[in-house]
Amino acid sequence: MLRLALVFSAVFFISTHAYASDCSQVRTESPNSTIWKEIQKTISKRTQSNSVKLRQVLGKDGWYVVEYDSNDYEPVIDVLKKTTKGYSKKAGWGGMPEEGDSIPEYLAENAKGVPPILMQCFSPKGEPFVSSK
Repeated sequence: MLRLALVFSAVFFISTHAYASDCSQVRTESPNSTIWKEIQKTISKRTQSNSVKLRQVLGKDGWYVVEYDSNDYEPVIDVLKKTTKGYSKKAGWGGMPEEGDSIPEYLAENAKGVPPILMQCFSPKGEPFVSSK
């Protein structure tokens, strides 16, 4: 009986972890999507910059992780929540990460309510968040 319980527990843990890492649940927005354009407009207005260039937008259940550049600011990663009034910034990261920093973990801790799968599937794409080798 104990053996059966251990096997069941192991299968449950593995299946739950596999399900939790299923990034097909996360939507990658394209530069032509309405959401991409709305977010770019929101960030441009908030930062008062006409040079905002989105690198990537990932979304799940009204939450978005946005990585972007601007000629006016250093690169940034923001977590946004869609509300009836637009997009609300819930967390952000700017600047060079130090060794051992986990940007997704930091953002998840500071954006209360963000779907865990969204942060698990987010991976920074550009400098200075990813160093070229």
